[in-house]
Amino acid sequence: MYDLIIKNATVIDGTGAKGYAADIAVQGGKIACVAAHIAGEGPVLDVKGLTVTPGFIDSHSHADEMMLTFPDQKEKIEQGITLSMGGQCGGSIAPAPKYPVRDADIPGFGKKSEVCRTMGTLLNRVQDMPLGAGVAVFVGHRSLRLAVMGPDNRDPNEEEMQQMLELLREGMAHGAMGVSFGLIYAPSCYAQIDELVAFARVAQENGGMVAAHIRNERDTVREATAEFIEILRRSGAKGVLSHHKAAGRNNWGAVHDTLKMIDDAVAEGIDIYLDVYPYTASHTSLSTTLVPKEYHDRGALGLVADLSDPVKRQAIREVNLKRWGEDLSWILISSCASHPQYVGKRLNEIARLHGTDVYDAAFDMIRDSENRCRACFFTMCEEDVMTVMRHPRAMICTDAAVA
Repeated sequence: MYDLIIKNATVIDGTGAKGYAADIAVQGGKIACVAAHIAGEGPVLDVKGLTVTPGFIDSHSHADEMMLTFPDQKEKIEQGITLSMGGQCGGSIAPAPKYPVRDADIPGFGKKSEVCRTMGTLLNRVQDMPLGAGVAVFVGHRSLRLAVMGPDNRDPNEEEMQQMLELLREGMAHGAMGVSFGLIYAPSCYAQIDELVAFARVAQENGGMVAAHIRNERDTVREATAEFIEILRRSGAKGVLSHHKAAGRNNWGAVHDTLKMIDDAVAEGIDIYLDVYPYTASHTSLSTTLVPKEYHDRGALGLVADLSDPVKRQAIREVNLKRWGEDLSWILISSCASHPQYVGKRLNEIARLHGTDVYDAAFDMIRDSENRCRACFFTMCEEDVMTVMRHPRAMICTDAAVA
C-alpha cells in the first residue's frame, strides 16, 4: 500500500529527456516508484493533462530575509520551488550589525529581534525549523562590512579585514555557500577590487563560490562584467553573475557583448555562470537609484538628514536631472511605509498627486519612510531577457523574497 499514487502524469525528470507518460508512487514522503502503470491500494491523484517535475531551484533569491518570520514560504512552494539560494546581493541576515541601527540599515530590512550576530548562529537556529522549502545561503559582503566597519566609505584596515574574513570562514564552516557581493549597494560599493579578491579567495579555499550583483548594470555594464571576471581570475573561485541584464534603453543589446566576455572567460578556464529573471523590471530601494552612493555612508538616518537639508537635496536633484531628466514614469512604487497610498503608482503620477515635481515626491517618500521605500524599475527589453535566458550557462531565478 502506498501513501499516494499519482496517475497519468507527464513526467519531466530533469535528465534532459523528453517528457513521458507515467504513474508515480509515493511512500514515506519519498518517490517509491515511477512506472508506466502502478497498481495498488491507497489514495489516488489523477493528474491527466498536468506535468510532474523535480522541484525547481531558485538560483538567486532573497527567501532567507524573511524565513524566520514566514518559514512556510508559500510563495516558493506554489511555484514549484523547493530550494532557494539566498543571502544574495551582498545582503544576508547574518552577520548582523553589532552597533545600534534602524531596521532599514539591516540587509533584508529584517526585524532587529530576529537578527543573528554570526551566520553560524542563524544556521543553527533554522536547522530544525519546519521550512516549507529549502534555503541555501551566501554570506553577504555588505553584511560583513556592516558587522565590522559600519556604513563607512573607506577601505578596511588590516584588523577589520581579518575580522570580516574570519566571519566569512565561520559562516562557511556552518554551511554557507560562499560570499555574495552587492556592488551597487552601500557599503559594498565602496570596496576596491583587492578587497573583493580577498573575500573570493577565502570562499574558494573553503570549497565555496562567489555570487555578484556587479558594480553597474547600465552604462558601464561591460566594465563591471570585466571586473567580476577579473575577481574570479585572480582568486580562482567559481562565480555566478547575478540577474544579468543591460538596463536603460541606450544599453539594450549590450548583453551580446557581456555574454561574449563570459564565453571567453570560460574558454580561458574561469568557472563562471549567470542567472536571469524572466521579466523586464528590477526591484530595489528607491534610494539606491535616486540617491548617489556618497550619501549612503551614514545609514538610513543619514539619508533622512541629507534629504531634509535644502542644499543637499538640491545637489542630489541636479545629479538626477542630469542623469534621468524629468520623466520617471519608468519607476513604480511597490512599498512605502510613509505613503502607502502611492503603492502601485508611477512616479510621474505620484508627483501630480503629491503636488510637487517628481524628485521632491521621491525624496519626500524616502525621507518620510526613513528609507523604507521600494520600487520596480522598468528599464530592460524583452529581447535581452530572452537572449540571456538562452545562454547555456544561465539559470532562472526570481530575485524575490517571501512576505
